[in-house]
Amino acid sequence: MTTAGFTLFIAFWISALVFANASFHSDQREASWGAMGAASGLELLWVIGGTLLAITRWRATTVTFRVIFVLNIIVVCLIAKFL
Repeated sequence: MTTAGFTLFIAFWISALVFANASFHSDQREASWGAMGAASGLELLWVIGGTLLAITRWRATTVTFRVIFVLNIIVVCLIAKFL
């Protein structure tokens, strides 16, 4: 669960950076837009699962999971802000 959360966070972050720095109407920009869309959906699903895990087994989770959980919550808040 922690590895999936970290991977999604990095995928969203990199696609957002590529999207911001790519020139307009380029294939690179379009690909990063698609990656951001896919990562956003998966990010929302991960946060739902992570929230359920955090609620039911908070004491059993590691510090690494908690850090990744907070970072992904921040990303979901940013996604919700810009939708």
